[in-house]
Amino acid sequence: MMRKTLMIVASVTMAVVVACSKEPVGAGKEATAMPSIHTDQRVYLSTLRENAVSTYHARVNACRDAGIPVQELSVEEADMLGTTRFQRWIEHDRAAYRWEEFYFGAGPAGPGIRCNFYLTSLGTHFYFDSSGVERIDLETNRFFEGTLDSNLRHLLDRKPLPEQVDPLSLGVMDTVQGQQCVRHSVKRLIGTGTACTWADGQQWMFSVRGDGGFSSSSSSAGGRLNSIVLEQTPDPSGHASIEHVETLRFDIGTLLDPNAMKPRPASAWPAHTPRS
Repeated sequence: MMRKTLMIVASVTMAVVVACSKEPVGAGKEATAMPSIHTDQRVYLSTLRENAVSTYHARVNACRDAGIPVQELSVEEADMLGTTRFQRWIEHDRAAYRWEEFYFGAGPAGPGIRCNFYLTSLGTHFYFDSSGVERIDLETNRFFEGTLDSNLRHLLDRKPLPEQVDPLSLGVMDTVQGQQCVRHSVKRLIGTGTACTWADGQQWMFSVRGDGGFSSSSSSAGGRLNSIVLEQTPDPSGHASIEHVETLRFDIGTLLDPNAMKPRPASAWPAHTPRS
């Protein structure tokens, strides 16, 4: 009888442990040392991407119809038109982001004729730590340095959010690139969509709330480093105002490359730099 009683108690204890293990991610977690975080994403508005691609092909066809030799973009470069590569690097004592938009330019194929096409870059690479700020404007490759203001200093102090929420109260749990996120609706003045926001970062000051989803208009460091939308898709009615977000990589707890993190020149031709 004693043995049977012990087995019942053990079974009940195991059931309680299993039930507790199903607590929603990010709900009321205490702070632990923040691991390094690196994300690599592709962002674009459908209308802007379609316009960039169609304009490029129209220019190429006009050159061909005129019998002018054309230097085209590679297949990979053409696929980048109208898109943005968005990268983040975040550690407990430093952080950076790189926002690089891709379009095209055309160089002379003869007097007054521009049919030699090349990829161009716009955007910024922004880095800061306790010693200050470094930045490169990718449309000119101009380098800038500055001091750390209170808003940026706050981003280096990764404390738990004062009011943490249960992600399940905001939407449905899902997984993107091996990371748990809460899938929720996105509502703006024009258009709607769905997004999946990283759910396990509230203990390090990453918000899981996001009715507005990811917006490229949030160009401040806080807007780009305080929340991580892993995936976003506009509804058919919102394709003109709500960005697509695709996460290509999400690395957590890995050694970050300091050379990649520090500001570096544009990967394509700087869009606002003259080219003969």
